Amino acid sequence: MRNLKFNCFIDNRRGLSLKKNFPYLAIVGEIGSGKSQVCSLLVEQYEYTRIPCSQILRELMSSKAKTRDDRHKLQDAGYKYINKRGAHKRFARKIVEYIKSKAANKTILIDGLRYKETFLEIQKELGVNKIPLIYVQSNREDQYRNFISREKSEATVVDFMEIIEHPVESFVGQFLEYTDIFIYNFGSLDSLTKEVGDYLQKEPTSAFLIDAWDNNAAYRHNQILRGADLTFDNLVTPYFINSLKKHKDYPNLRVLDIGCGTGILTNLIAEHAKHITAIDHSSASIQVAKQHTVKKNINFQSENAERFVVENSFDVVIANMSLHSIEGLELTLKNIYSSLKSNGALIFSLPHPRYYPERERLRDVFKLSGFDYTKPSFHKIPFTISLEPEPLPSLIPYFHRPVSYYENIISKTGFWIIETFAPMPDEALMRKYRKSWQTPHVLLGFAIKPQSN
Repeated sequence: MRNLKFNCFIDNRRGLSLKKNFPYLAIVGEIGSGKSQVCSLLVEQYEYTRIPCSQILRELMSSKAKTRDDRHKLQDAGYKYINKRGAHKRFARKIVEYIKSKAANKTILIDGLRYKETFLEIQKELGVNKIPLIYVQSNREDQYRNFISREKSEATVVDFMEIIEHPVESFVGQFLEYTDIFIYNFGSLDSLTKEVGDYLQKEPTSAFLIDAWDNNAAYRHNQILRGADLTFDNLVTPYFINSLKKHKDYPNLRVLDIGCGTGILTNLIAEHAKHITAIDHSSASIQVAKQHTVKKNINFQSENAERFVVENSFDVVIANMSLHSIEGLELTLKNIYSSLKSNGALIFSLPHPRYYPERERLRDVFKLSGFDYTKPSFHKIPFTISLEPEPLPSLIPYFHRPVSYYENIISKTGFWIIETFAPMPDEALMRKYRKSWQTPHVLLGFAIKPQSN
């Protein structure tokens, strides 16, 4: 993880925007994880009102123990109390009373829960189906360093391990299944504060989805031009060109390129089409595309695919490595369907949803987030290719969806899926890669809009 040159990893699994100021938000994490720093940032930047659960529990227990002065005593008392019958419900009610009496009509940040049972009871008491949850985690070495730094403590490693391994702390991991935003901190508290602060300024909103590829446009363009992306050159591009040739009106085709990037593929297929409209929501990518295009039959536009539709205008729509970067996939597919003529074709490529999260440089990133292949989720990930292990300058958006999800939503839109294809390099091409493929890297597909009755 450290070789990615990031001090923390943030996985917003469901693409939540904290700037929406949810009525309720919860944050959990082990001692020394950096949870308190993240909590402070949310309070400062988004004006959440913090609900101090440990303080409320002390009041409920009538405990005089102070978190810093006598942590062991508080842990023992808390563990004993919470394991009594009905304790989670009483604790949840006390928290909700606190919210209603001291923070009514404010956006709430519930801080420091230790048991999922209390969390679930709070949801019942508030009458909400799901409170968004942030989970902050770190490794033991960094937790110890962060703990003594924050607490200005002279505790030894043994002292700290006694605190962190107390039974009351052992249940925090149960929150992972309810987590919406996962933050893994493997740096200092200062670096965590900086990187989470930067993230909150560019969280998975429309701005981030655009900025990511604005920042990467020039580098990615040059990367492809120098032949570093073997998969693009040898597997993806030939598939698109050969698929175009299957159309009955080839080469007199009107083509729409969704998520065209810097236009390299657009230019390659321009020789196989009458006219191409190429759109991308990254204005920097479109600018690069225009600067490097000499073809007269291409019209590059900075447009959002979720809002772009021109009824019955195109013979073919291509979407090369773009559908997984689009949040509103269902709406985009409807727009594509409406923009196609009858018998029009949709040709697409994706990082293979089943195997992409298992690739060498992404495996740990997805694993740390509690990734579940069967569930759609949002991720900010480093982008690398086999011949160049150094990632692009900016993390990129990745909306994970299982293969079956793509197949179902494409079919639901009205398309007939003719094929999905997961190519593997032949022996000669495989030798050019840094490592031999064990599984497919890309998924290719071809679908048609059936002729109207």
